Amino acid sequence: MRFKLLSQEEFILQNVVDLIQSSVERGSQTYSSAVEFGLTELVKEQMRRIAQENDTQRWGDALALAILDVRQKVERRLAERNIRFDLKPHLGGIETALKYPGKEITHLQDRLAQSRRTNRIGERKRVAGAAQAPFEITEVGLQNSIEALIATPVGQVYELNLEEVRRSYEVEGEWFPFQVAVEELKFVVDDDGTVFISTENFPEKLVMEAREMLVGLVKLLYTH
Repeated sequence: MRFKLLSQEEFILQNVVDLIQSSVERGSQTYSSAVEFGLTELVKEQMRRIAQENDTQRWGDALALAILDVRQKVERRLAERNIRFDLKPHLGGIETALKYPGKEITHLQDRLAQSRRTNRIGERKRVAGAAQAPFEITEVGLQNSIEALIATPVGQVYELNLEEVRRSYEVEGEWFPFQVAVEELKFVVDDDGTVFISTENFPEKLVMEAREMLVGLVKLLYTH
């Protein structure tokens, strides 16, 4: 079985652009509450992503960065369809509505950055190759007490290749969430493509082995 999936951001982005196109085709290029709702969800999604980034060039006002990112992405998609639409009235309202959540996200970003500098929390690493769909491995918990490992695809559009996984591992279940046995360990594959394993009370060596097994599993699972 192969499942084609869209990231949350890509799903919302496509819907927002479709809404704008429909509005323009009806002859309306003014304010639309449906478009603003979609843009708001995009900005929230982008702020969450910015808060977890470890790029010093992207530190600062999370809301302002998120709005800029969303505006550029939407305008790029609209240009591909030769559509002109003024986003300013919608983005202005979003900036006001998300002012306080934006401050909280910016504060969270600062705290996460400080924890990373002092090596207090688990790592978050991206894995990518020429022929490999990119993904991230996140260690959940404190550096000396990793409670879980999570693999997440980071592409906008990707496939889950369960056929390949079934050829290499024992897979339990007829539908999501699937459970995959790798040697003595059990990994859970959810319908959004995330793969999870609880490592609570695992010794450090076993956590390292589980991480290697997780990377091997998702390299088979995630395809372009």
